[in-house]
Amino acid sequence: MSGICHAVAHDLGHATLDLNGGSVAKALSVRNDVCGGGFVHGVIEPALAGSKDIARDLLSVCAPAQDGSCWHGVGHGVMLSSEYNLARATKLCREAPNDYLVARCGEGIFMQLLTLDEGGAHSAGSENRVTNPTQAAKVCHSETPIFADTCWFYTPTVWLQLHPDDWVGVVRWCLANTHGDARAACLKGVGSRLVKYHPDRITEGARICARVGDRNVPDCFRGMGSYWSVHWKGAKEPETVCHEISDTELGRQCRAAFG
Repeated sequence: MSGICHAVAHDLGHATLDLNGGSVAKALSVRNDVCGGGFVHGVIEPALAGSKDIARDLLSVCAPAQDGSCWHGVGHGVMLSSEYNLARATKLCREAPNDYLVARCGEGIFMQLLTLDEGGAHSAGSENRVTNPTQAAKVCHSETPIFADTCWFYTPTVWLQLHPDDWVGVVRWCLANTHGDARAACLKGVGSRLVKYHPDRITEGARICARVGDRNVPDCFRGMGSYWSVHWKGAKEPETVCHEISDTELGRQCRAAFG
């Protein structure tokens, strides 16, 4: 279930919104961020997708807390509402109250666009759907700075869903198609997927990270840590992923990545 847990939680969110008559407040009255917050995202996205005035509603749907996980869900919602028109969706995300929430909204946009296990079923009829790594790279290369890193972070999902568990292949793809900050984001995305898809195989994931080239190893390990914390709903710090690595040298490299 680990690889599709987030997607299942999205669908539970959809169903909960329906059972509560479309009321986001009622649907989220008992909130659980299990599976990377997929339930919250699944409540928010259809609420906004069906909005008659999304520019107004996106500012109130997460109020009063205006937390990052909720705004990630807003990103999913604006992508659905805009029928996968990326320019329209990113313009809506820029209406968020601050840059941090703009970026979190962007996460939802690019997860919806590039992660087929979350977005595929819902975007199947969209002519704007991204279905291969070449398309994904083209999108990310043209993105503005505030969204570009997030875009590259999610590109490994496209490769991995076409080539399941081809970790060597996805690393080679990142190295061949990126440089600088884009490469760091892409390899961080690889590390994140290593934990998302196989949270019980951390040492094996660390071995993949060790193969990305000395300069890039820290990015991959930090990606592992980022999803490790999400997996534990924030109860564990990202660097604690290093404690799960049984290989002494790999554990040392992991701890070095977190300083």
